[in-house]
Parts: sequence; structure tokens; C-alpha cells
Amino acid sequence: EVDMSQNANLRDIKTEAFLDAEKLHIIKFSPALKNETVNVGQRAFVNTAFETMGDSTKEFDLTAAKFNATPQGLAFAWMPNLRTLDIPRNFSNNTIPVATFYNDTNLEEVTVDYKITLIDNGAFVNDTKIKKVFIWGNTVVKNDGLEGYTAPEWFGQGGDDDDDTDAEPVDPVNPA
Repeated sequence: EVDMSQNANLRDIKTEAFLDAEKLHIIKFSPALKNETVNVGQRAFVNTAFETMGDSTKEFDLTAAKFNATPQGLAFAWMPNLRTLDIPRNFSNNTIPVATFYNDTNLEEVTVDYKITLIDNGAFVNDTKIKKVFIWGNTVVKNDGLEGYTAPEWFGQGGDDDDDTDAEPVDPVNPA
């Protein structure tokens, strides 16, 4: 466990900061960072033990700050234990950059907030166990943004999650 809850001045998680921290499964951030941008360097969390990342999870709360992943930086790549991912509205300037979740081979379920406007090329390359993806809103999925999923049990795209006017699920990669 890493406790950074007393560090209200954190603005950068450096390149390879937690590279190969194979037992790292909980990280805590200061509540003062809630509306601050924290840049995440290349390979910062490669080969860590997080199983769940997302909204208010005790392992890695992606809403604790505005995390900005370096494009093509593999910031959250090669995370063998990651199973569930809930990407909040303020992640990486409302995009999921190229190769951010590359080769997270046990990732099974992904939820994307309606404020995320783009899942870029290769964002989830080689994440071959993805079974469920839910994308709120009108997120654009570039060419191979979800490359690696084969036959998800459910793949949907709906309206924003702030009201009850959700659209019928649509596959943004292969729309009907």
C-alpha cells in the first residue's frame, strides 16, 4: 500500500514511478487533489497488482484527481491483475490515449463515463479477456481502440448517466 494522502502538492507521477511494484494493490491520494491535474508518466504503473480501478474504489480511485496519462506512454499497461476498470469523466482530458491500458490481459469489464469523448487507437490493445464494455454517451472509438476484445457478453453505448434518457445500446466499433 502506498499512502500519498498527505501530499496535496502532487502534480506528477514520474516515468516508471511504480514499475514492477508487483505487490502494490492500494494507493491513496490526498482529497485536496480532487480538482487538480496529476500527470502520469510513461510506464508509471506497469506490472502492479491493482484488480480494480475506478470511481471510489479502495484500490485506485481514478476520481481522486484529474489523471492525465501520457499518450503512447503505457501508463497503466501490463497490469496482470486488473479485472475491472471504470473510467471517470475527467480522465486524461476526457480521452483514453493510445496504449494507455495495453496488454492488461485479464481485464474483463470496462465502463467509460459519458464525458469521455475518445478512445484512441490501441488504448486497449491485447486486452483479450474483455467481456463487457459499457460506454455512456457518444464516445468515438478510433479504429483499434478496443482491439483485443473478441466476443464480449455485452457491448453497449447509451446516453449520459445523469438522466433517464439512455439510448439503446449500440456497438460504436461496428454500428448497425
